[in-house]
Amino acid sequence: MINANTLYSALAPYGFETTANVCYGSWRNYAVSILNAQYSIFQLSFAVRADKKDKDLAKGLRAELRQQLGKGLSTVLNLGSALQFAYRFDGKTPLVDQFVRAADAIAAALSAHGLNPAATCAVCGGGTPDSLCVVNTYQPVHAACMHQKLETAKEQAMENKENGSYLTGTLGAILGALVGSLIPILVLIGTNVISAFLYALVPLAAMFGYRHFKGKSDKISIVIVMLISILFVAIIDFVYLAHLFQQYFHASFFQGLSLAFQNLGSLDQWFDTGVLTSDILKSLLFMALGIVFSWGYLTKTSSAEVKTTATLLETMRPNPMFSQDYAQSENPAPQQSQQFFWNGQG
Repeated sequence: MINANTLYSALAPYGFETTANVCYGSWRNYAVSILNAQYSIFQLSFAVRADKKDKDLAKGLRAELRQQLGKGLSTVLNLGSALQFAYRFDGKTPLVDQFVRAADAIAAALSAHGLNPAATCAVCGGGTPDSLCVVNTYQPVHAACMHQKLETAKEQAMENKENGSYLTGTLGAILGALVGSLIPILVLIGTNVISAFLYALVPLAAMFGYRHFKGKSDKISIVIVMLISILFVAIIDFVYLAHLFQQYFHASFFQGLSLAFQNLGSLDQWFDTGVLTSDILKSLLFMALGIVFSWGYLTKTSSAEVKTTATLLETMRPNPMFSQDYAQSENPAPQQSQQFFWNGQG
């Protein structure tokens, strides 16, 4: 298996740099980012401006490039702002040689399809982007747009710190979790079947409610959403238990609730507790999956957003396509050094 650091280090002489787990640089004037996927497969993203709805584009490029690169190229995705190529590196040929071969073939195929290097800002869409920066993938941007993005994040963080409220956020999370809980309950009542995967909706809805009601966004907010999610999952499980009593005694739904409450300590007398335990564990599992799915948004606190944007600014470099000394390089070659010290100023 190819180590990411080994590949990234091998590309350093070509002006590629690395931050966190992303390697980025320019190739044939395309802004290129490289991300390790798995099992020696790397995602090579070339910044372009394509119609994201064009499903045939990725298929056509894949078919063409497979003829040149063989099975090393697995998938091609059209992201609109970039074309992403999944390429497997082998351990037989020097990594640099493999990258040059793949990158040249990709650049030539993109050019043949009229997909020139992106020349508009990935933030505002305006022309003549003076910089390159990692924004999901390595993209042309205006330095001013990125600095404005940081200032906006700081302003929003300050606004949330001063005006955000745990109280209103908690209220929103409760209302959100309530809505998220009603769906599995209604499905249970309508079909007599509990759908465990619907439990994942509870933390998602709670998180949405917390943010919608302008809850203060910090680490405490994550705890609040998780605790409320657990509470409402417990309520759903109790309703499920009441439904079982309702069916067992052919009682009304409210009688089922009463019987469930009265017999919480002696459920083994009425049901197979192994089955009940399994159902409860499934509900907790799917709730946890819901938290995992929403984790990126849950942890996207105001301070975290500022730090993320500031980290992106550290990857900003001058865009050679719009530099005064810009000259298209037909044959990229290793350079002694391509380290830029860039503060985003003109």
